[in-house]
Amino acid sequence: MAKAFVTHVPPLPNKVSEAKNFKKFLLENIAEIKWLYNSMQELDIAFIGLGSSVPTGDFDNEMKKLGLPIQNLVDQNIIGGINYNWFDSNGKQFLDYFLTIPIKQLQSLSYNENKFIALVAGGLHKVPSILVALKYNMANRLITDVETAKKIIGK
Repeated sequence: MAKAFVTHVPPLPNKVSEAKNFKKFLLENIAEIKWLYNSMQELDIAFIGLGSSVPTGDFDNEMKKLGLPIQNLVDQNIIGGINYNWFDSNGKQFLDYFLTIPIKQLQSLSYNENKFIALVAGGLHKVPSILVALKYNMANRLITDVETAKKIIGK
């Protein structure tokens, strides 16, 4: 029997101390959240979004709740984000405060030929981030627009 989920990262509490422990609290105290999180780690099909460079907007507010201004991401040379997991040009994840599938798990899933892990990202401004995500096997499929695809393959 197939199961499908549409998930979003819950907003963090406003206190830095609570925000930094929010993921742990949810996983330890709410059985349904723990079940969903564990189920996400073993999925067969995923459509995963990608952000380029340094995030803005709502994510900036969430970072402030953690006591981590966006400048921290700039200082770490962050090139993109996949599922709220920001990474540098070497594919190294910077944060793990959000209730998502970590990059190492995405890579593990992507190496399995029976898993369909699709990166959904388009726009020429995302090409550097897409290239890093593909180079470091964060996904094994790419859904994008024609112009972005041409740039990626060098046409």
